[in-house]
Amino acid sequence: MKPTTILRWPWGLGLGRAGLILAALCMVGLVSALPARATTNQLILESDQLVYDYDSDIISAVGNVVVRYRVYVMTADRLTYYQATGRLVAVGNVTIIDGAGSVFRAAQADVTDDFREGFIEQLYVVTVDRTFFTAESSRRSDGRVTEFYNATYTACEVRLNHEERPPLWQVGSAKIIHDEEEEVIYFERARLEFLGVPVAFVPYLSTPDPSVTRATGFLFPEVNVSTTLGFGVGVPFFWAPAPNYDLTLTPTYFTKAGLLAEAEWRHRLGSGIYTIIAAGIYEKGPPRTFRGAVRTTGDFDINRFWQFGWDGTLQSDRSFSRDYSTVNTSAPFVASQINLTGIIERTYFDAHAYYFQNVGDPGDPRNDQARQATVHPVVDFERIVSILGGELRYNANIISISRGENDPFTVGADTYYYGLAGSYNRISQQLIWQRRMIGPMGQVFTPFAFARADLYVLDLDAPPPGVTTDSFVSRLTGGGGFEWSWPFLIQSGQSRHIIEPVVQLVARPSETMIGAVPNEDAQSIIFDPTNLLVLNRFSGNDRIEGGTRLTVLLRYNGQFGHGYFEAIIGQSFQLAGLNSFAIAGVNNPAVGTGLETASSHIVAALSATDGKGRSISASGRFDPATFELQRGILSASGVFGPFSTSTSIAYERSIFDIEGMPDSAFLITSNAALQLGDFWNLAGTVDYDAVVGAVVGDSVTLRYECDCMALSITYSEKRAPGLVLDRSVMFGLQLRTLGDFDITQR
Repeated sequence: MKPTTILRWPWGLGLGRAGLILAALCMVGLVSALPARATTNQLILESDQLVYDYDSDIISAVGNVVVRYRVYVMTADRLTYYQATGRLVAVGNVTIIDGAGSVFRAAQADVTDDFREGFIEQLYVVTVDRTFFTAESSRRSDGRVTEFYNATYTACEVRLNHEERPPLWQVGSAKIIHDEEEEVIYFERARLEFLGVPVAFVPYLSTPDPSVTRATGFLFPEVNVSTTLGFGVGVPFFWAPAPNYDLTLTPTYFTKAGLLAEAEWRHRLGSGIYTIIAAGIYEKGPPRTFRGAVRTTGDFDINRFWQFGWDGTLQSDRSFSRDYSTVNTSAPFVASQINLTGIIERTYFDAHAYYFQNVGDPGDPRNDQARQATVHPVVDFERIVSILGGELRYNANIISISRGENDPFTVGADTYYYGLAGSYNRISQQLIWQRRMIGPMGQVFTPFAFARADLYVLDLDAPPPGVTTDSFVSRLTGGGGFEWSWPFLIQSGQSRHIIEPVVQLVARPSETMIGAVPNEDAQSIIFDPTNLLVLNRFSGNDRIEGGTRLTVLLRYNGQFGHGYFEAIIGQSFQLAGLNSFAIAGVNNPAVGTGLETASSHIVAALSATDGKGRSISASGRFDPATFELQRGILSASGVFGPFSTSTSIAYERSIFDIEGMPDSAFLITSNAALQLGDFWNLAGTVDYDAVVGAVVGDSVTLRYECDCMALSITYSEKRAPGLVLDRSVMFGLQLRTLGDFDITQR
């Protein structure tokens, strides 16, 4: 009888055949296969004892076994190799950690040394992305197929020896088959469980294995409930023939409308990506009517300076996308555009062409498609250079617009126009030079000068009275001025204060061609502290502020520990020349803005925050004679333990009666959220119109969210006085790693 040798084994040793131990166990544990023999890689084995039985031809490592091989680490209470049968057996607290960080635990592992077959009992797997597998037993065959019996999968935290506490959700299966060659996992008699209670059963299911990021197959169903379309169910099918392009097909059947077919193609190239989305339906009749739409988008890098893109939509009718919530749901217009953008150091170029399709009520003349402008194109160019110790900025704007009909509106008995029928083209160029200089005692002087030229090329179909009938119109203006400021810094203990008076003087001639040329891009003016010092307060290039103007303001910035406080107040004065804001022009953009008189309204703003999640801000425009509020916005937000809220109040004293609009606006919007424990959240919003005295919109959302699941229910309404215009209920369920399931009722 040969003696049994017992060795203490505190050091590492390179082994040949023993290297199969860890490799085989790792394979059964759903990791990559290793070579059959490791002759060039060193296996490090540590244990309390190493036992070699010469009679039985058995090698055993006993007590605190640790095996390190390549990127894998395995531990067990005992490891035995039966050389005669080629079996490897690990017993007691078997743990394997792979190179990615996934952890495999089992009570016992029994495999052959050729990697072809194996058996593991009580398997528990934790992947690197925090997903969990369990199985009563697991068997490996053919070197590539692993079968798990009475297995479960979940993305929720699972703890061993806590069977009485099932995860929030899990997929259980009588058998799970993992084919490494096909890279597919098959489930037989699968069931979806919530808190251990089965809620859905599937006799057969397959899914890509974790190594596959994109795979062909069916996605989660989509459910829609609509008063006009009925009950709808869609089953998306995802086809991924290559890593850089895919196709999603979604047939959805509506009980009242019929079968809606949707397709989305995505293709990523070396320099960008483009998509094509299409949808169509033969609606139930009589008569049967085809409705559909197609949309394509693209975004490409020509090189590191230039980008090119597009977004185009074509519909059979104006409301198809909105009715079916597909392709392009933009409101109130479906916009199509193509663009080219370039940024090179201090040079900027942007060109856009637009087509707008009105999706409003076709019975309202204001929604006539012929009234909508087509922009082909609008180009902006800017170049900044340093010269004469300062900065010279060159701006150019080119725009070309056409529309089929005049687009009028009325204010009282007067008629104005958003746009005019025909062809409108303009080229504008402007030079602005300024230099910032620091004077005595920290004073800041900024002189500036500017010049601008505009050329119009017009072909108007039916110009209203006062608008030129000439084909070519030009104008030239220029001016200059200076800006002076003197910031004072005051520090006291933990507080820091900056007080800064500012004076700006702009001298230029009066604006010309007011009302004689169309106004397409300067129709919105809001006078507030943000544009006190800009040279042209009109929103676009078709109107130019003229005359000599003096602006004064006072700024304050204070820091108190972690809190901040900012405030500004200012006013503008027309010293000479024609006041551009006192003349309505083609579309009355400036009347009621607070700039019509020689002394403008006073504008002021303040904001404060305590650095602990609570803040307040307010801005307003006041009559200089009576100090009555003409326009104001008040906002406040705060976090108070589990409760957070924000409220904004917007008020405007004088909104002109444009085709039935109210004379003033007073809207209150409030949002609130309450954290209900660690996972539940209740949130809501309310929009209240104080002029009509009614709620115009509201919503409430109850949401549950944890590490593996999110569940939300949202109810929302849009209202008019005495009427609910739109009501919807949305249910959303997101199971991490499995997918999303949504139900919408409108």
